[in-house]
Amino acid sequence: MSVKEVLELWERLDRVGHSYVAPIETEEQYDAALGLLERIWGEVHENANSPYDALFRILVDHISAYEAEYLPIPDASPGEMVEFMMDQQGVTQRDVERATGIHQGNLSQIIRGKRNLTTQQIKALAEYFRVTPAVFL
Repeated sequence: MSVKEVLELWERLDRVGHSYVAPIETEEQYDAALGLLERIWGEVHENANSPYDALFRILVDHISAYEAEYLPIPDASPGEMVEFMMDQQGVTQRDVERATGIHQGNLSQIIRGKRNLTTQQIKALAEYFRVTPAVFL
């Protein structure tokens, strides 16, 4: 594909979906981005080769930036973040264990604040939940 073709496609995309790919500046844009993210979540989560993966990542980045600026969340412990992510995605400790290799007993101790996450566990959890590793620091 030539640069000219890419630019032409980008212009069409910008006319149709500007509010989805531009940084979020309003609550209306935030709500729209969340709605689109929810709509494509299932496919992207189930299919690593989804054609929506890049859009998903853009939305996550923009939503995260908006939330950090306008909807700050108090600091949470790594264990609280693991528990929150599990609740949000409706998964169990066993599900996380199967996907990440982190033993369920260790997950339980991490959630209760009895054990710290290792660098390898942070990477595995970030990949599984599709978030930046900083979420668990």
